[in-house]
Amino acid sequence: MRLFHCLCCAFLLLVSVRGSAIESARVQLGKVSAAGVNATGVRLEVLLGIPKKAPQAQPQATLRIAQLVLPAPIGTLQNITLDCAALTLNAQILACQNAPVRFPLSWLDKADFLLSFSLNRQTGAVSAQLQDVAALGAALQVQMHYVAGGWQAQVQGAAAQLDKGLPILKKFVDLPEDFTLAGASDINFTINGNAGNVTTVQAQARVPALSLSGNSGLLATEQLGLNVGLQLNMASLPWQFDTTIKIDQGQMYVDPLLADFTALPATLTAQGSYHPDSR
Repeated sequence: MRLFHCLCCAFLLLVSVRGSAIESARVQLGKVSAAGVNATGVRLEVLLGIPKKAPQAQPQATLRIAQLVLPAPIGTLQNITLDCAALTLNAQILACQNAPVRFPLSWLDKADFLLSFSLNRQTGAVSAQLQDVAALGAALQVQMHYVAGGWQAQVQGAAAQLDKGLPILKKFVDLPEDFTLAGASDINFTINGNAGNVTTVQAQARVPALSLSGNSGLLATEQLGLNVGLQLNMASLPWQFDTTIKIDQGQMYVDPLLADFTALPATLTAQGSYHPDSR
């Protein structure tokens, strides 16, 4: 968020020249570093609306970041762009609606989505909404809020394809080489943090028909219906987790046992700790 605030300050510096003869301005920030985030090749350009020529005109802005280095597991991103066609820009508010963004994250099905954001200069509060974020074969909606001392992000999506999330899961969990995963899930995540750190994660998912297999046929499910709830505290090591899985249909085979959850639904709970460096 400090990177975002730095860019906001550059925007607000341009308020003082609006109304003069200057029609455009460029801010070359070069390199910005904060809380484990490093951005290089940062260029901000603003085309100002000139009140004398067009009283109703709004400034337009473009942002270019040549390289952005984020904490693992995201890593390095290149050629990030944002284009705001109508920027609300004054001493109190900095805002833009439906700005096209290109954010080439490997987890996304496509790099382009829409961003709306607002900064309250008096309180420092920031809110943002990402629309049509294509990931896991679904269109995700993302809302983010920042106030002094912390931030929160909420992610919602319907019919996310679980097989597309398997490469991400393997970054955190050791799985058999032949492990497969199929099915669709409605997902809802709430993530809290401060600076560049995630402190807590709450997740809910409904999977109506899960199919998985692994360990050369020793593990398999068929049309497994389940609801999953997860609470993860990542404020310190080791991480603490609390999860609940409710299974209401389908079958599971774990050699040599076969369970039929359509006939006998079950609820599984687990609590414990996990150290990310113990893989």
